[in-house]
Amino acid sequence: MGTDAATPAFDTANEASGAPGLVNIDGVQSIPAASDITGKSIADQLVEARMSWKSYQENLPLEGADRVNYSDGVYSNNTDFSKIQPALNPPLTSGAVVSLYAAKHNPFVYFQSVQEGRYPGLSLKNSVSFDGADGLYADLATGNVPAFSFIAPNQCNDQHGRGNAGPLCNYDPASDGSQAGVNPALIQRGDVAVKTIVSSIKHSPAWKEGKNAIVLLWDENDYSTSPNTNKVVLVVDTNYGEHGKQSSTAYNHFSLLKSIESAFDLPCLNHACDRNVQVMTDLFGGRVSGWR
Repeated sequence: MGTDAATPAFDTANEASGAPGLVNIDGVQSIPAASDITGKSIADQLVEARMSWKSYQENLPLEGADRVNYSDGVYSNNTDFSKIQPALNPPLTSGAVVSLYAAKHNPFVYFQSVQEGRYPGLSLKNSVSFDGADGLYADLATGNVPAFSFIAPNQCNDQHGRGNAGPLCNYDPASDGSQAGVNPALIQRGDVAVKTIVSSIKHSPAWKEGKNAIVLLWDENDYSTSPNTNKVVLVVDTNYGEHGKQSSTAYNHFSLLKSIESAFDLPCLNHACDRNVQVMTDLFGGRVSGWR
């Protein structure tokens, strides 16, 4: 893309176990990171099908995602602190920026089609903050929401934690799976973030129209080490059908991708096409096709 391309840093902290360059899928299967390919995401599929999408990222700068690896909503890796006057002693540096927004939690910015932005509806402009005129809460208030929304709270509110944001956002003191090893403030922050986002969605005019689903998903289990299975929580809340069901089926992230694609009548991508990947019919309330 040249100088306008997003160049997010790859951060393996707090991700599933595995050697550098490997993504641990289920404690058994590790897929090497691909290189020298032109990737395709569900965003490409939606645009091809003439449907809309947005990636809502808390504390993304209002000026957008271009070349932003991390940000606190105001300052980022692109900030020239030497231009902030009067100069302080010691001087302001990027080390003081709390990485609330992280490109690694905005997967769309890694795709060439989004970086280049050659097609309407498929560019870095689709990534917006929670705030602002076209942000999450403004869109929910008007009901002017896309067909598909990817919503990511910041790294304090998503329970990852940061090392330079104070005790209420500190990393867990230990990664041993014990209660003593957990920062309770992070747990509470995550609970409040979920309540705020879900309540805002359900109070939006858009929630009352058609068939809608909220999928709440943790991206990994920090305490899982190979060969143990990396089990994470997933909750599906719909504005239709039966509620309160629990599934006994072992699903993975590809199952969720396949379920979303099926809902929009889109073909499957990559490992969502594997024969052993099932659609989450029991959680989405029957046949997953054509709701939106």
